[in-house]
Amino acid sequence: MDSIRKIDAGVARGEAAAAAGVLLLMILAAALQALLRNLTDFEVAWANDALADLEWIDPFLKKGTVWVAFLGASLATYHEKHIAIDILPRIVPVGVRRFMKAGVGLGAGVTSVGLAIVFWGAVINNAADRPLDYEVLVDGSPSHICEADDELLQTYEMSRPGLYCAVRALMDGVGADAETPEGASQFIMPIMFMIIGIRMFGQGVHTSAQIVMPSLREDDEAAEKKSAEEGPSASEGEASAGEDVEPADSAEEEPEKGEDSVEDETETEDGGAS
Repeated sequence: MDSIRKIDAGVARGEAAAAAGVLLLMILAAALQALLRNLTDFEVAWANDALADLEWIDPFLKKGTVWVAFLGASLATYHEKHIAIDILPRIVPVGVRRFMKAGVGLGAGVTSVGLAIVFWGAVINNAADRPLDYEVLVDGSPSHICEADDELLQTYEMSRPGLYCAVRALMDGVGADAETPEGASQFIMPIMFMIIGIRMFGQGVHTSAQIVMPSLREDDEAAEKKSAEEGPSASEGEASAGEDVEPADSAEEEPEKGEDSVEDETETEDGGAS
């Protein structure tokens, strides 16, 4: 069980890093596009050429929004912060609540896995369409731009998208044929649906195990109680550490007061002598 949790936590960290990276790239791309469009208003010649070279930004922003949404949805299920109708669980007894949580987790997990299978088939069909921009003729037969040699691409005055071709080669190994970068980006949907389904089904199985084995439930409750106690104790330790520093400050201030009193006594003696 602990090994499964560690694997799930590692996947969640990867999802968080991917979501943050995609969001950062979206912000930078949108800012660059807005800057260039403003420069065109001032009749900057090279700004128009740069916008023509960056025509991929709009499709990237659209697909990036889908990526961030699905990655965020999967993270929400990991933290059990996904949208849920919890009116009944709030009013029913604890035992009934566990049965409801187990049933909902198992049902939602099966549904999500089914959606992943359906979306996989739909994305495969859509990604198989090859536009003319990604097609060249090799010995009279059409071929993908990633499969053509450099000499042929120079004849057609075309360039090979290196990053996309590398991703396409990896996807071909698992039977996911994507003829365009847009088609390749759509595979995030079935993948995330599968991860969400596995997570929710696992939560349902874990809750079912708690019902059958009370000792497991007691261990989980003890672990949650321990983690809850460690938080306040850590904050109290920081506070006490801050309080321990205060006497040192007061100790530093006392010599200053002593020096002032010595100066006052010296002035008093000088006045008396005069």
